[in-house]
Amino acid sequence: MSYESDLDLDDHTARPRSRGGFSHGIASSNPKVQHRKRPKPRQVFTSANKATTADAYVCVAANPNRIYLMIQNKGAASVFLGFGNASIENAVELKVGTQYDFSSGIVPQNDIYCISGGVIGTPFVVVEGNEQY
Repeated sequence: MSYESDLDLDDHTARPRSRGGFSHGIASSNPKVQHRKRPKPRQVFTSANKATTADAYVCVAANPNRIYLMIQNKGAASVFLGFGNASIENAVELKVGTQYDFSSGIVPQNDIYCISGGVIGTPFVVVEGNEQY
């Protein structure tokens, strides 16, 4: 197909000229021809029970396919979360009985570090959702 076109002066539209070979991008009218679509991604959720330690550690590894994240404190002391760094000075406090839920908008995809807020072994739960094709 050539993109050289004749200009119709009445309605100012360009009409492509065919020079043989393939069609003009029109879908086949043959019912036996099926066009494949990209499959929809599946959302896969995993959960893990974790506990704090005296030193910061990666409690949630980096994941570029993460679309959902929930961290819930189930213990009797605060848990400190560092998003992308292990420094307690820059960490966010997750108080007793609360949770952070990242379900829409910005979901962190980098490493998340956890450290005790005073009581070593404070339990917390991590639920992560990923897209898989």
